[in-house]
Amino acid sequence: MPPAVEVTSIAAPAATLPPIEAQGVALYTQVASRLRAEIEAGRWAVNERLPTVAELARRYQVAVVTVRQALQLLKKEALVTMHRGRGSFVVGRPAGPSEALREAINDPLASADCMVIEVLERRRDAEVPAALHGGAPLYARYHFIRKRHLHDHQPFCVATLYVASEIFSALPRGAESQRKINALIAERLPGLMVQARTSVTVAMADVDMAHQLGCLFGAPVVRVRRRVLDAQGRVVYAGLFLYRGDRFILDFDSSQDLPTSGGPRPLKARRRPLSSKASGD
Repeated sequence: MPPAVEVTSIAAPAATLPPIEAQGVALYTQVASRLRAEIEAGRWAVNERLPTVAELARRYQVAVVTVRQALQLLKKEALVTMHRGRGSFVVGRPAGPSEALREAINDPLASADCMVIEVLERRRDAEVPAALHGGAPLYARYHFIRKRHLHDHQPFCVATLYVASEIFSALPRGAESQRKINALIAERLPGLMVQARTSVTVAMADVDMAHQLGCLFGAPVVRVRRRVLDAQGRVVYAGLFLYRGDRFILDFDSSQDLPTSGGPRPLKARRRPLSSKASGD
């Protein structure tokens, strides 16, 4: 059953752009992200020459070699060309999420073949925030997992998950670094997950989000809150997923929202096993 989706937006607070710092994401990747975002926004037109490497180094407060690495990355993406003695020129604009990235985001069975999962933190006996459990009944204990998903060496999602401990203990040890939790539970405990609730909001990246996702401070970030319940209504797992706005696309089946000849139908919760294609972690 496709998750219900609510879409709202949150205004961004006024703020200045902080300097790039080494916190979890390579400096050249962060510089490339900022350049990519500015190219996409039209700061430099196609065929326009970029500032010199030295000027960009001063602009982003990084070493010259870091800027060169960032430009090499953008060259591989066919966004810029580099000419000795002439400088670097914009030759294209970002094309948006690729089909492979689309699969990594939407396919719950996606594995290390199309993305890399970095587990950043694990701990036991974690308290599930009320904003995530929404008042639903809970299991006795929960495991906390924070991880980052990367595609083509670039982060696109940071996930904070709370998984019922007795369910997490039934999963293969270390498998959360290879597969999505949703897929692991579906395969190990089929029929356990019967209902999901997903809400989507759009916010702006604060300093921590920008570092973790390798994006600009204040850039759009998609916040996805999701909780999955069992047949007794208990929270199997709940999570907050932060996606870079420029690397996000959500697919879901909205057939149930189509009008019928009999007029609008009230939505009713149906507790049956979730499809393996339900979006989420």
